Amino acid sequence: MDSKKQIQEVVDTFPSLDYLEEKKAFVGTLEVMEHDLYEVYIDITPWRTAFPKVYETGERIPRILDRHIYEEGSCCFTTPALADILLKTKVKTLLEFIVRIVIPFFQNNSYYEIHKEYIYGEYSHTEGILEGYQDVLKIKDSSKVIDLLVAYYLGFRLTHRHHCYCGSKYTLRKCKNGVHFRGYQKLKLIDKNRLLNNLIHMLSSIELKTT
Repeated sequence: MDSKKQIQEVVDTFPSLDYLEEKKAFVGTLEVMEHDLYEVYIDITPWRTAFPKVYETGERIPRILDRHIYEEGSCCFTTPALADILLKTKVKTLLEFIVRIVIPFFQNNSYYEIHKEYIYGEYSHTEGILEGYQDVLKIKDSSKVIDLLVAYYLGFRLTHRHHCYCGSKYTLRKCKNGVHFRGYQKLKLIDKNRLLNNLIHMLSSIELKTT
């Protein structure tokens, strides 16, 4: 679907959002649950290579990283690596981005306002990049995750016949009915430069902890 059709699809689905052609942005009110509204500005300039930048303009969410708002004011939805994966799997149109990413983000915030915790969980700010890869690969051992990512970046590829990286002694295809194999396959959806930057960040964090 081309960009014009995607934009029209959003406007048709959410009549309270207007599209400003000169700014390449949606502006207006987004209802995330019945009678639960957020004022938003959605800059679609990065679209297709990255998530659009979304700003909550009603100042309902405090502008602090603990509430998943970057210093410059845009919403922090997930890690860049997971965004790469989602853009190639579940989020292929602007409407899917709003429905699958933006609305759950604000629903999560609404839940937090009442319960002081996030219903959908969250990644930590110090270990979030690592936690994202742990979720993709379905293992918690941080050293195994990093070793696997370094080998992948350097060009080594596991096949379904290799022993699983979790250490189970099963082949990758058979371990946990292929859960780890499917997770490993998602690594090819992550931009190589992003993977390198993530590795540098994770290794630097480990170095700081050990000094």
